[in-house]
Amino acid sequence: VSQSRYDRIETTDHYGPVVSILSTRELTIPILYTPANSSDTPTPTGQSTFTILAAGDIARCGSTLTYAHATADILGQYPDAKILAIGDIAYDSGTTQEFQDCFNPTWGQYKDRIYPVPGNHEYKTQGASGFYTYFGQVANPTKGYYSLNLGSWHIVGLNSEIDITQNSEQLTWLKSDLNNDRSQCTLAFFHRPRYNSGSGHGDGTDIREIFQTLLDKKVDIVLSGHDHNYERFAQQNNNSAADPNGIRQFVVGTGGDNLRNMGSLKPNSEISFADTWGVLKLTLKTGSYDWQFLPVANQSKTDAGSTTCHNILSATSSPTVTPSATAAPSPTNTITPTPSHTPTRTPTSTPTETPTKTPTSTPTPTFTVTPTMTNTPTVTPTFTPTPPSAAMCDRACGVCGLS
Repeated sequence: VSQSRYDRIETTDHYGPVVSILSTRELTIPILYTPANSSDTPTPTGQSTFTILAAGDIARCGSTLTYAHATADILGQYPDAKILAIGDIAYDSGTTQEFQDCFNPTWGQYKDRIYPVPGNHEYKTQGASGFYTYFGQVANPTKGYYSLNLGSWHIVGLNSEIDITQNSEQLTWLKSDLNNDRSQCTLAFFHRPRYNSGSGHGDGTDIREIFQTLLDKKVDIVLSGHDHNYERFAQQNNNSAADPNGIRQFVVGTGGDNLRNMGSLKPNSEISFADTWGVLKLTLKTGSYDWQFLPVANQSKTDAGSTTCHNILSATSSPTVTPSATAAPSPTNTITPTPSHTPTRTPTSTPTETPTKTPTSTPTPTFTVTPTMTNTPTVTPTFTPTPPSAAMCDRACGVCGLS
């Protein structure tokens, strides 16, 4: 379906009660649907605060799998939290077997709450097929990018392992998605960081164009992994200059694989460490957010603070940031990790697939997929046009997001 004259088309299928198609100005219209891991736990009416737990670089079979179990224990302490897996999820090559043997017994316990994006290690297997096979429809098969809404927050998952240059389909989709969004605050997550003081990879110059798009659209937070350390940057622009209207970026490569040493600190790095496994907890509120790094049992380094979203700030105000880096009480389990400080760089591969269709922004939590995808199950709804209604205002009215 393309160039529709209708604002909304609704139908039903076996994935959920309603499939909505929103027309766009010049783009082909994708089918939008709510996957099982969202519809199984509907958002309570009026809920305005959500918890996100996030990390990348997670599960490698062998001795380090202990630490993936330790970070998974943290996930279990927050049963209502949504989980972002920020790439390099199953080592070494993201095969179907590695997902089953390494990831599934650890973070995979909470698969129904996980929203993933692929990393370079997933693409060591042709087309990241192990990743897409394991996560299925929630990962937007063969593309790995999508968006969803949580209350007043818009969440965008991006695939840093495929084409993200100026004229790429992914960047075109991203611009359309953000142009159509009416949320107060926005978070994006993808594997390769724009800025990074870790010794393994350093700054991601290939992320410049997508980072600039996020800046132009006043995105508040970017989460990445790739280097195996924790780092928080002050809000900054695309030229390493501190900017209260810029993006606050977190590198959270502490999900369970071997840690690496920090390198020379980059401008605007506010805190960093490479000797503690853990996950980043984000509390997404109406118009603001809190962050806290949660270390695994028997480790104590942490980081915490809060900031007001860009769209809430007045023209004359500045963000309220109250960061701290203090020792936190240890959880009750008894894992005692011993970090490795030897940098271990892993070759990356060039993904072999390029997205072929341009999705649009989505309902909450909703993912954009193309009608021609070959992965099963295939969504083939019958469309019945209906006239636009008052409900079709925008995401702020609850049409495309959770109320």
